[in-house]
Amino acid sequence: MVDPMQAVALVVPLTLLAGSALGATPVVPGEVYPAGTRVAFPSLGLSFVIPDAFQGGLSPNGSVFLMGSDSEQGLVVGLADEGVTADALVEELSRPIPIDASTSLQPSGRAKQKGAEVSNRYSVRGDRGFAGWARARLFEGGVAVAFISLAPDAKAARRRLDAVFDGLQVLPKPRPGASASPWAARLAGNTLTYMKTKNGLSTKLHFQLCPDGRFLYSGSDGYLSGGFSASGRSSDQGTWSLEGDTLTFTWADGSVDRRTLTADGGKTFLNGVRWFVESGTSCN
Repeated sequence: MVDPMQAVALVVPLTLLAGSALGATPVVPGEVYPAGTRVAFPSLGLSFVIPDAFQGGLSPNGSVFLMGSDSEQGLVVGLADEGVTADALVEELSRPIPIDASTSLQPSGRAKQKGAEVSNRYSVRGDRGFAGWARARLFEGGVAVAFISLAPDAKAARRRLDAVFDGLQVLPKPRPGASASPWAARLAGNTLTYMKTKNGLSTKLHFQLCPDGRFLYSGSDGYLSGGFSASGRSSDQGTWSLEGDTLTFTWADGSVDRRTLTADGGKTFLNGVRWFVESGTSCN
């Protein structure tokens, strides 16, 4: 974790950790992802969103995730490591961080720890026009993720890290058997829609299956509820999960709906009732 710009043997290769998780964009070497893209690293159980005005991708050797901008000066670098303790994080971020042969980040003092996070401010030796911040978070199992930001001033560097950490999420742990569900790729990150018209009355229900395991529900005021606890609700939210062919919705009030998924060609059915799978969601 000490060298953000070169392949470091101690850093877990992010190439091995990247992939498709609950609808997030799969990360592959050589691809560049625009601002607002949520990229996931399932083996770490984490995802984050590339900040505004930036684009990013894996370094050629896959050891770090580099983010730069065409309109703003500086860069943000993401790293991961395993088997890390809080004390080790403090020590790492209290040391100079070499960038290249002539440039390094010099810590302003000893890194500060607050809960599971460690951070420090840096000056850039070799380029007086930039300042740096580093911020790391320790997760269960000794997994640590760190982001290093270089910007024209310390406030800008810190602001960029705040944006990344605001979007840093722990992916929900699947229930036993959920990871083997053939429905995950079909449903995650998409919207389930139910439509019915009869005797001049209509019902239209939407379940947006967010990549982070939440769902957003909205429905018309028709007389049908599609067999769900949604009856009487115009909007609501909760969490969703898959276990084999069972789709479970846990509403914000604690009520639970479970439905059995079946398919007939390209058609999707929940407990024998036809639902449409529409591409995408408006989840934040």
